[in-house]
Amino acid sequence: MRTYPVQLNDWQHAIAVNRDQKVFKALFLHFYKPLTHFAVTIVKNKEAAEEVFSDVMLKLWDLGPALEKVDNLSTYLFIAI
Repeated sequence: MRTYPVQLNDWQHAIAVNRDQKVFKALFLHFYKPLTHFAVTIVKNKEAAEEVFSDVMLKLWDLGPALEKVDNLSTYLFIAI
């Protein structure tokens, strides 16, 4: 089966400009595992890491149109953790 790379810039635009909740959910699920795993290495607790992840994603949604100004979404999210 052939897989296609995720177009984070397209998702970022859809969330920032169109406030697309389906795309936000896809982004949430896409980053859930890597970001919670990264957060666990910092807070040393899975439940706390999940809460940190949820808080970061909520803040991302709250950025609204300002999200378009983020140059590298993946880097931005890891730094936010």
